[in-house]
Amino acid sequence: IYSAINAGHPDTAGGWGVPTATDIAFALGIMALLGSRIPSGIRVFLSTLAVADDIIAILVIAVFYGHAPAFEWLLAAAVVLALLVVLNRAHVYALVPYLGLGVVLWLCVYLSGVHSTIAGVLLAFTIPSGSRVNLQSFGDWSGKKIRQAKAALNPEDPLVGQKEYIRNVRSLSAVSRQVIPPATRLENALYPWVYFLILPLFALTNADVSISGDIASVFGSPAFLGVFFGLLAGKPIGILLFSFLTVKLKIANLPDHVNWIHMLGAGILGGVGFTMAIFVANLAFPEAVLIADAKIGILSASLLAGVIGFLFLFMQAKAAERQGISYVSASLDEVVRQTAG
Repeated sequence: IYSAINAGHPDTAGGWGVPTATDIAFALGIMALLGSRIPSGIRVFLSTLAVADDIIAILVIAVFYGHAPAFEWLLAAAVVLALLVVLNRAHVYALVPYLGLGVVLWLCVYLSGVHSTIAGVLLAFTIPSGSRVNLQSFGDWSGKKIRQAKAALNPEDPLVGQKEYIRNVRSLSAVSRQVIPPATRLENALYPWVYFLILPLFALTNADVSISGDIASVFGSPAFLGVFFGLLAGKPIGILLFSFLTVKLKIANLPDHVNWIHMLGAGILGGVGFTMAIFVANLAFPEAVLIADAKIGILSASLLAGVIGFLFLFMQAKAAERQGISYVSASLDEVVRQTAG
């Protein structure tokens, strides 16, 4: 849609990457307002879609909006990536080696001319996301260690001299830490910084729009029109079309208790492209006026997509309530069934 609107406009044609990304924080935040009125499967679908969307957007940035690559630095980045893979295959679960090599990887990618955001994606793929601890065995072993520590503890003596107690507690602490995968530990550590500092700071510094001249010219700009209709129409059409093909080709099924009205609402919420879309716009357009046009398109489409998507899902929730359908009980039934299985 963007490319069709901007055909014959060489100054704006390169902005096709702007309406490709879904903002996961805003889209899921809007969906969270509906609470238990919607099935949990549609939230899982939208969050998975948004994560994949962001990864693809980062790849688009790296490939199409970077500079001509310096192959010697790309080769260095490949060597660092290979070392990260070796750490993963060697079952190294400490985060420090990954983060140290991650900094080197970022530097190599940055110096290569490819956009350095790709370094984050490559690093994330190499950090172990599973635990090597068997939870059933861990439960038995940890209970035994706790009993041994309790038996070794003498409350009247200083802890410093109780070597047997300290040895048991230290081994329990070390193994307990391995239960949580390194990727999850890193995600939990970064979560408050990203959502309460980095994203708001990015939004405040990059969402500002300076309009000079005739306001009507903005709404006639091919950059504005391409971004606006790309997000508001292109995203739901693409999401619904490929979801429909996936179901009809029996590659996958709709999530439990999810219908096509839910999918339409989620598809419309996919048009909320705030953060990543603004990031791409800053890279795609050389002129400030075109960046401003694209930002207005992003903000307008994201606002409308958020409102319309919410209303679609809200009306579907009301229809389900009139039919006596409760997604809370449905979710509990799923948990019971999965537990029994």
